[in-house]
Amino acid sequence: MSAKIVGYGVYIPRYSIKYEEFEKAWPTKEYIRHTGQLLRVPEKAVPRFDEDSTTMAVEAAKNALKSAKVKASDVDAIIFGTVCIVYRGNPASTVIAKVLGCRDNIITVDINQSSRSGLIALMVGKALVDSGQGKYVLTIGSDCVKVEPGADPLEPIMGAGAGAFLLGTQGGLAEVKQSCSYVCETYDMWSAPEDKFLKMDLDALRFYYAQAVNASASELMKTLGLSSKDYHHVVFQQPSGREPRAAAKALGFNEDQTSTGWVVSSMGNSYSASTLIGLARVLDHAKKGEKILLVAYGSGCSDALHIEVTGNSKNQTSITVDDYLNNKIYIDYTTYLKYSGLLAEPNVDRETKPTLVEILNQNKLHFQLRCWTCKKCGLVSTIEQNICPKCYSQDWEDSLLPEIGELDLVASQNYVPIPIAVENKQEPVVCCTVNLGEGRFVQAQVVDYEGIAKVATGLKVEAVFRKYRTSPAVMYGYKFRPVSQVATPR
Repeated sequence: MSAKIVGYGVYIPRYSIKYEEFEKAWPTKEYIRHTGQLLRVPEKAVPRFDEDSTTMAVEAAKNALKSAKVKASDVDAIIFGTVCIVYRGNPASTVIAKVLGCRDNIITVDINQSSRSGLIALMVGKALVDSGQGKYVLTIGSDCVKVEPGADPLEPIMGAGAGAFLLGTQGGLAEVKQSCSYVCETYDMWSAPEDKFLKMDLDALRFYYAQAVNASASELMKTLGLSSKDYHHVVFQQPSGREPRAAAKALGFNEDQTSTGWVVSSMGNSYSASTLIGLARVLDHAKKGEKILLVAYGSGCSDALHIEVTGNSKNQTSITVDDYLNNKIYIDYTTYLKYSGLLAEPNVDRETKPTLVEILNQNKLHFQLRCWTCKKCGLVSTIEQNICPKCYSQDWEDSLLPEIGELDLVASQNYVPIPIAVENKQEPVVCCTVNLGEGRFVQAQVVDYEGIAKVATGLKVEAVFRKYRTSPAVMYGYKFRPVSQVATPR
C-alpha cells in the first residue's frame, strides 16, 4: 500500500521585495537588469530577521497537522530537508519535534544536501510509511538561502518558504505512488564550509537541469506507461522562471498543466521548499482522480514522483498558499538587507550574555506556551516554580496555553538592534502583555504589524515561533502577531 498525503501546510514570509528595488540599489550593475529579463522573477519573499529555516518549518508543520486534524503526539517520524542549517552537527528536526509537542520516542532525520532536500524528505517519509515503521510521518522542506549582495546575479531571485506534508496509511487527500531518480555529478550550485553565501553557475544550472529533469521524468512516465498528456498538473523545481519552462516544453507539457503549481514568480526560489510549496498549491485546487507529476532538481540530480488525488484535496482547515501570497508587505532594499542580517547595526552589548548551557535550557522552556496550576490553591503561573507563592505547595500541574489571545498592555522600545521599517519609517519594537483568558497572561513582542498605530489594547493576536537571540547560541521562543495578517483558516 502506497503512502498517502493526509494533510499539508506551507509558510511564506509576509515581507516581500520587488525586482525594481535591486535595480535602484545597483544602477550600474548591468547583470542585475539582464538577470531580471532572463530569469523572470519579479519579486521574492523575505524572512524577517527573527525567522530562519527552523521557525518557518514549525509554522508549515503546524498548518499540516491542522489540515489533517492529527495530534503531534501521533506523529512517528519527522524528516526535515534544508540547506540552511542553524548548526553543523546539531539537528533542527529535534527542535521541531519539541515545539510541536511530539513524543520522545520518534524518528528525527535532517537532510541537508541540495535543493532536492525537501522532496528527498518526502521520499524518505513515504518509505517509512510503506514499510510500516510509521503510522504518521511528517516531512518538511524549508529554506532561506542567502547570496552575496551586489555581487551575485541570484540576489533578486532567492526567496524563502516552507512546505510540510503529513503522510499516513489511511484516508488521505492524495497517494504518492511511484518515483524515479537520476544522478549526475556537477557543481552548478555549491558552497564550501568556510563560505557565507551560496554560489551558482547559471550556465551549468541551465544545462544540467534540463538533462536531469528530462531523464527522471521521462523514465518515470515510461515505467508507468504514461505520457505528458495523462497528467493534469506538473510541478518542477523552480530555481527561476527560465529552467522549468524550458523543461516543460521539452517534455511536452503545456502552460495549463504547469500554471497551478507555479509559485516562483510570486515568492522567488525557495530552494528545498520549492517543489513542496508548488505541490501544496496544486492540492489547494486539484480534483479527485487527477494525476500530478512532481520533479525536483539539485546539483545535477533529479527525482520524479507520481501522485494521484484520491479525495477532496482542497485545504479546508489550514491557510492556503494563495492566502500567504495575497497578504504581503513590500519593503525597500535597505530593509531587505537588515532583515536578511546582511546590514547589521553596530553591536551594542547592553547586557551580560548568558552561557550556552543557560540558553539551551531556556530554549526548552520556551519551545511551547505552557502554564502551571497549583493543585492546592489553583494559582496559575506562566513561570515554572518549585513552590507556590500563595499556599507554599509544591504540587503543580502543567498544561498548554492557547495560542490566540488579546493585547492587554502595550509598550514600545525606541532602540532596537535592527529597526523595523514600514513605508521607509523606522518603528520601534513593540512589547506587550497578552491575555490568553482565564487569568493567564504572558509577556512577549508583537511582530509583523502594519503601523504601530494599529497595535493597541484589544487587538487579537496569535503566537508565532521565532528567534530571540543569535549569540552565543540561537535562542527560540514565542512572539505574537495580529491574527488578521493572513486569511482566517477555512
